[in-house]
Amino acid sequence: MRDIALTADQEAHLRSLNPRYNNQLRGGTGRRESARRVREAAQQHGREMARAGDPLHHAGCLLHWAEGSKSRSTTRLTNSDPDLLRLYRRFLRECYDIPDERITLTGNFHLGNGLTVGEIYGYWLSTLDLPPSALRKPSIVPPSSDLLKRRRLPYGTVSLTVCSVALTQSIYGAIQEYGGFDRPDWLD
Repeated sequence: MRDIALTADQEAHLRSLNPRYNNQLRGGTGRRESARRVREAAQQHGREMARAGDPLHHAGCLLHWAEGSKSRSTTRLTNSDPDLLRLYRRFLRECYDIPDERITLTGNFHLGNGLTVGEIYGYWLSTLDLPPSALRKPSIVPPSSDLLKRRRLPYGTVSLTVCSVALTQSIYGAIQEYGGFDRPDWLD
């Protein structure tokens, strides 16, 4: 019966017969509007931080814009460069007071280069000054002879992730302020 099209009047009549469904629609709409207001406030906070002129905040936001994920609610930067990742970690700590417990570290590694997963993760934990509790299960790429010949990333790539709508949207607001543009789709 899914292929039978109902008129607008028929749909309205069916909805009027089900008050629970109507309440669910109103509740969902209210939650969406409330969440959007939270995202808007976070973007405004980011714009204000950008206006303060902190060079570390500027660098971290532009790193995120260039290399970070474009999720609405998760801040994630993936790279293989230890200095870039250290700078981003410093940005999270100093500009947003993100504690170690909120940051996760996920790797993407090639084995067959003489290093174990433990040694690779040990390198990243030490480099980024993170506790072992930050580790998440890595993606391991099986070794192949072709890859071994051209591999230049013995420590693979890692992602620093913080699940926070407020953080992500604050960074988006700052990026817009630094860039002098508005990107309304970053709220949705």
